[in-house]
Amino acid sequence: MNIVKVKKLNRQGKEIELIRFTMSETEFRDLSNEYSGLCLFCGETTECGVEPDAERYECEGCGRDGVFGVEQCLIMGRIEFEGTN
Repeated sequence: MNIVKVKKLNRQGKEIELIRFTMSETEFRDLSNEYSGLCLFCGETTECGVEPDAERYECEGCGRDGVFGVEQCLIMGRIEFEGTN
């Protein structure tokens, strides 16, 4: 899995940094089966206990409420599968 940081303007015109993840379909499936989550602030992976549609769980790495279920990250466009454009 690779983490890409992208700068973007939010609705108020302020520049923010977004994290996007690139992974294989197998990695995605493994994360999903393990009920893992991804922090959209620091990129940390939370092992186990994260529901697929989870939003804003507390991240053990950075302490912010940025952990989302992997399926939710996919729906939000934060995950891209390797080899697709």
